[in-house]
Amino acid sequence: DGCCRKLSKREVERKLEMALPYTIRLKVPEEGGVATVIKDKVYGEVRVENASVEDQVLMKTDGFPTYHLANVVDDHLMEISHVLRGEEWLFSTAKHLMIYRGLCWEPPVYAHLPILVTSTGAKLSKRNKDEYLESYRERGYLPESIVNSLALLGWSPGRGKEEIFSLGELVERFSLSEIRRSRPMMDKNKFLWMNKQYHNKRLRGCTTRRELVSALRKAIDDDPSLSAAITEPRLKDWEYLESALLLLKERVVLVPDIPTEASYLWLDPTPSRDDLLVLGDRSALVLSEVARHLEEEESGSNDFKEESLAALLKSTAVDLGVPYPKLMIQCRLAVTGTKASPGLGAVMELLGRAVVLRRLKRACDALLNHQESL
Repeated sequence: DGCCRKLSKREVERKLEMALPYTIRLKVPEEGGVATVIKDKVYGEVRVENASVEDQVLMKTDGFPTYHLANVVDDHLMEISHVLRGEEWLFSTAKHLMIYRGLCWEPPVYAHLPILVTSTGAKLSKRNKDEYLESYRERGYLPESIVNSLALLGWSPGRGKEEIFSLGELVERFSLSEIRRSRPMMDKNKFLWMNKQYHNKRLRGCTTRRELVSALRKAIDDDPSLSAAITEPRLKDWEYLESALLLLKERVVLVPDIPTEASYLWLDPTPSRDDLLVLGDRSALVLSEVARHLEEEESGSNDFKEESLAALLKSTAVDLGVPYPKLMIQCRLAVTGTKASPGLGAVMELLGRAVVLRRLKRACDALLNHQESL
């Protein structure tokens, strides 16, 4: 309320002699102008009317400084040249500039950044744990993807349409003058897209690909039920996991999601009988014939490759007089348990002849047992 603002020096000394509790406040200038001008690198010149600034407490009765004084003193002693912080601190800067002037110190350069908002336009909240940086790392987002994505929130790299930048390129290209004032939105789909770019980039490098394989192995080991259910050592060896990553590169964006989204690469699926009835009463016959052809191929060739498997499936469809697309759906359900997967021939090649035959026969038996029970 300013009751002590105009105390004389003698009155102040008398109160100190009486050991009365006191605070030290900022004495906001009332003369020499009516406003404090903030020169901000993002918002330009911002005028704050001095009349709107309170005589802020700088030192509390217990002798401890408040944030505003501590902030200024700490930045000065650490020789901070630039202060970049959220836009909500813009008007508090007027107080900080007054403190700098009162202490006869040169203030740093200020740049206030627009705050991040959610897809609904709400300010990010500490209560929403999904928005913590650590949560992105735990979910499998790659560090370089996170850095690149965050850099583009509020910053526009000139007139170009480039979006992929290494850390070195970001350091070279970044400029405060290119920060936008509009509040950037946390677009999770864009974050996923960015991670996919770096995921595939890592797959192209030998060293970085090994890091992805290690991450996939860890994801499997971190799932006790899945890890225990994998009985074939081959399904966890380095070569198999590397091939799985290459197979799924266009479908899976986050490595920790792979064991769940592509569980058929490690576990036999259990598609429902209704789903398996793609070709009606002929469904069991189709699966049986595909299995028979694969067994016949086994006796004459060790070639269990994507191209030869595609040719075998096409010829089987012709022999049986069934639509090739429906036969593919039928076999995909039997082998993967899903209607959507990478190329069926590629999946079958990775799984291997024994696993594919087992799954085809298992699905066929399920259909036959269902027919017998009707």
